[in-house]
Amino acid sequence: MPIPRQLFLLALFPFALRAEEKVTFNQQIRPILAENCFACHGSDASHRKAKLRLDLASGATAERDGVRAIVPGDVANSELWQRIISPHEDEVMPPPESHKPPLKPAQRELIKKWIADGAVYQNHWAYEPVSRPALPTVAGGAADHPVDRFVGAKLAARKHALVREASPEVLFRRVTLDLSGLPPTPEDVDTYLADRAPGAYERAVDRLLASPHYGEQFGRHWLDAVRYGDTHGLHLDNVRMIWPYRDWVVNAFNRNQPFDQFTVEQIAGDMLPNPRIDQLVATGYNRCLLTTSEGGSIEAEAEMRNTADRADTTAAVWLGLTAGCASCHDHKFDPIAQREYYAFGAFFKGLADRVWDGNIPRPGPLVLLADARQERRIKEIAAALPPLQAALSARAGELAAKEPEVENLPEGEAPPEKTSKKPVTYEVVWAEDGDMPTVAGFGRPPLAGEWRGGEGVPVVGGQRALRLEGKVERPVNFSTGEVPLLVRTAAIGFVHLNPDPARPPRAVSLEFIGDGETKRLVWGDPEAFGAEVAKTAIVVGPMPPAGVYTRLEIDAIKTGLAP
Repeated sequence: MPIPRQLFLLALFPFALRAEEKVTFNQQIRPILAENCFACHGSDASHRKAKLRLDLASGATAERDGVRAIVPGDVANSELWQRIISPHEDEVMPPPESHKPPLKPAQRELIKKWIADGAVYQNHWAYEPVSRPALPTVAGGAADHPVDRFVGAKLAARKHALVREASPEVLFRRVTLDLSGLPPTPEDVDTYLADRAPGAYERAVDRLLASPHYGEQFGRHWLDAVRYGDTHGLHLDNVRMIWPYRDWVVNAFNRNQPFDQFTVEQIAGDMLPNPRIDQLVATGYNRCLLTTSEGGSIEAEAEMRNTADRADTTAAVWLGLTAGCASCHDHKFDPIAQREYYAFGAFFKGLADRVWDGNIPRPGPLVLLADARQERRIKEIAAALPPLQAALSARAGELAAKEPEVENLPEGEAPPEKTSKKPVTYEVVWAEDGDMPTVAGFGRPPLAGEWRGGEGVPVVGGQRALRLEGKVERPVNFSTGEVPLLVRTAAIGFVHLNPDPARPPRAVSLEFIGDGETKRLVWGDPEAFGAEVAKTAIVVGPMPPAGVYTRLEIDAIKTGLAP
């Protein structure tokens, strides 16, 4: 990424370059070329002029028609230098039609010295291996901290010196603001000043790092970078219920999560083997983009914007690159081709969320989160399951062992009658006594009926009862999150029905709703649901008696529901 012009000007000027100082490409030359030359002589092949590429040493030093833009060590024969100093409008670079002013004298001197010193190129700093430079020596030993050593050496070269160390109160205030985002309280200052033992400052820093405010302070910078917001950002700009991701980021900083895990869980936490709930929450990073359901939007365009937003943000936050420039052409400054940009965006094309947000606070997919009490109960159940499953398997083995063996009979001998090995069957209740919220249900009126439990409420086979009144259709939605329902030989939906003796219904029905088909079973008069329903309904029998519980069942396979 090119250094902003105002920043590198501050770095280079107002000081003149000292003769003994070495000019480096990344720090001093690349910013000048990026500002003035790379638009026409950079990595974008479609806009490159004269087939000259100045961002790579191979292109800049190649001979074309007997001319080389840069001849390392030879300023006079370097065409780049001659074009920079040319007085002729049809030769000078940058050309007048670029609307860029001629290079300043200090910039020219930097380029001249760099060519004379051998025109050594460097990779962009983002692609150079990380290395630890040797610490410079500062005269008089005034600088103890490694950062102070570098700053002190630079100042000494300009005949300046470091100022004296700030007072303890000022240092403590600065570090408290840096690490917590808040000024210290008077009690905090008194505690720090009262600690006279060696390492007092380090202990103060440790206390600040252990504070929950540390994660809040550093988390807010991260959340700004990944475009977190509590609203959708466009059109109706509804409230967005994504605060669990915010809390995850804050907690990640507070527990000092390694950066590689911090990265993987946000970009692809859902693709980890058996991801935890918190790892699914971490992928909320991918849901922080602006979303809409505005009627004038085009779906393909909205999908494109979503993909570009994710690609641009990931490139900026993790790679330090302005990848978005390559959405229209090969990047002029960073080594990203347009084809590579869209290949990168393809990683985000298969995400499960829909293009439109539905103008609701929680568009799917959703993760259901438990509070601390519920989480404890879930862990208790998870711990209790293995021994129960082992006991069930052991019992199934015992029952199977009681059946006489019919395998390996002598050739031609028929098995004894009524001794064929039968499969061991048992019933597993997959979900009961409740509803899970669905994406389509958010923002809509509550479903009919009332779940009741506790003393005085008659229940059978479970813990709660659903009371319904009048002519209603009431779906009951079940979800097991990551646990699949494997249907092998049977899938039975059932309820225990207790009709009201005072107002017994004419009929009741249960149904499975599949892809493109509905299987409805009716007890009682099917005409109660209308003539159209009666045509396709499967009548099981009469209406069950009132005042007592009767178990009503639907067998998905027997009703002919497709797999």
